[in-house]
Amino acid sequence: SQRVEDYMVNVLFGAFAHLGCSCVIKKPTKDVFADFVQKTSWHYLLIVEVKQMLSHGGAYTQLMDYYRKACEIHEKNRHGFKNGLNPCFLLHITESFGKLYGAINVNGMPAISLLKSVEFGDTANPLYALLTTIKEFLGRLQKLVFVESTVKAIGLDSFSMKVPLLKTGEDGGLKLCGQLSDAKDKLVFCAKLDSDVQVVAKLCSSYGQSVHQHMFSQGLAPDLLVCHETGSTNKREKWIVVVMKYLNHPTLQKFLSDGSHVNLIDQQKEAFRSQLTEIDRQLKEKEFVHGDLREPNFLLDQESRKFYLVDFDWSGKEGEAVYPQHVDVSKFYHPDAQGMCRIQSSHDTEQVMQLKKFFGE
Repeated sequence: SQRVEDYMVNVLFGAFAHLGCSCVIKKPTKDVFADFVQKTSWHYLLIVEVKQMLSHGGAYTQLMDYYRKACEIHEKNRHGFKNGLNPCFLLHITESFGKLYGAINVNGMPAISLLKSVEFGDTANPLYALLTTIKEFLGRLQKLVFVESTVKAIGLDSFSMKVPLLKTGEDGGLKLCGQLSDAKDKLVFCAKLDSDVQVVAKLCSSYGQSVHQHMFSQGLAPDLLVCHETGSTNKREKWIVVVMKYLNHPTLQKFLSDGSHVNLIDQQKEAFRSQLTEIDRQLKEKEFVHGDLREPNFLLDQESRKFYLVDFDWSGKEGEAVYPQHVDVSKFYHPDAQGMCRIQSSHDTEQVMQLKKFFGE
């Protein structure tokens, strides 16, 4: 039994090395673990409990004990990582199943969520399934923590800046008012430009200005008012400030989640399908790609039966634009949509085809 558990531990930690786990301790005592946490500078903690049989209980309790201990040590040393959130993965492995939990420290209390449960007999490569989940949630967690820390650093109550207006070239005063309620995982804000004109502002590292402007010229996107690069010459510290006209329309995601599409008549469904076809055609005509034609990136005007496309962060010329490194591929419909791969027009077309199904095609 002990040899089996030792073998499972060795296999697991060999695999974890491919995820970039640079500090590994096998079977630490509580004192050794405490010393490791106190002396090591780490970004994420992965705690693994391996039991040969399900009947060997207490694994979840042991995982929680280790995590609580890590949080306590960081609190005492006053250097809680990731803004004190202390993100951690808790992995419970037996010979028949694997369970992966995500843990985060919220006001001194651990919040735990089951991320993935795999029955080893039902999955061709169960370890790969668990490791893929870890990688996916690392990217998602890193994004959430980054957004939270950036919003705090900006200081919305006092943030204001001058930005050059695209149409006139003159500077306009931009004041951020707060994050958009349906975009808490993004740096997208309600804002005011000069004479209390309500706009939407976002901070991003790249933006397809030409794609956005073309789609606006065809009545398929909000008016782009500002697209201004600011910050350091260092690429990692560069920001692009994007400001567009505020449109008081729900996203397609909200429209579908409310079930509103069920009550559409055939004529309305056809109008929305035609709009989606036109968006795809306009992108292809200029050899543009968008890369993220999902439900949250469409605003829907029910009265005029129009879609407005937003979020051009990844867009550009086909053959040049690429997906970001940590893209969540589970949200995309085309199997070739992968991190750092070139965005192809066929990917956009596939997403449009999937969206049309909500409107009867």
